[in-house]
Amino acid sequence: TYIRNQILFNIINETVLDDQIKSIINFLCRPVLSINHDIKNNFSDFYEIKEIISEGKNSSVNKGIKKDTGEYVTIKKIKKNEDTKKKEELFHYEIEILKFCKHKNIVQLIDYFETLEEIIIILKYIEGNTLGFFLKEKNFNLKETEVANIIYQIAQGVKYLHKFGIIHRDLKPDNIMIMSNNRNNEDIIIKIMDFGFSKIVSKEEKLMEGFGT
Repeated sequence: TYIRNQILFNIINETVLDDQIKSIINFLCRPVLSINHDIKNNFSDFYEIKEIISEGKNSSVNKGIKKDTGEYVTIKKIKKNEDTKKKEELFHYEIEILKFCKHKNIVQLIDYFETLEEIIIILKYIEGNTLGFFLKEKNFNLKETEVANIIYQIAQGVKYLHKFGIIHRDLKPDNIMIMSNNRNNEDIIIKIMDFGFSKIVSKEEKLMEGFGT
């Protein structure tokens, strides 16, 4: 696909191919999965949908379970129709970007399904809230060490993306998840998500248009 070719082009133009980049090249060069036209049998064989996280007119986000392991997952669905053509395109873009991304500060793609009627994205479940919610809950009163840790992890995720020419274009507190392993908010883990507006650019390319939500 166009996205895979763009990422490969950016990697090839790097002067050094380290082990991580080599493994990514091997991953990207694998054949693209074909569309699954029997989604009702296959999806339900592997996953079970649980409570709703958010819901729109033609799309929804649910908490779910991966049946063979019992682990929680996030299930994003969109129903295809004439009104969702643009959103379908964003879903496809997000899938292609996340198929590539392997970083501790970026949400992890587990699986995806597509038929003529709908697209389903399966993501690793993140136990936590958005950074926007976290800041409001803390009344925007954070310790300097907490702020430094959050910014550092966001920067690490963005650095990884930019290394391969991926520009997020919609990076904001509501598109960043934050997890904490204790009540004192120590050991905070940041996850960048929602890559529908992302774009792949080469070193020579310039982005002139305004973007974001």
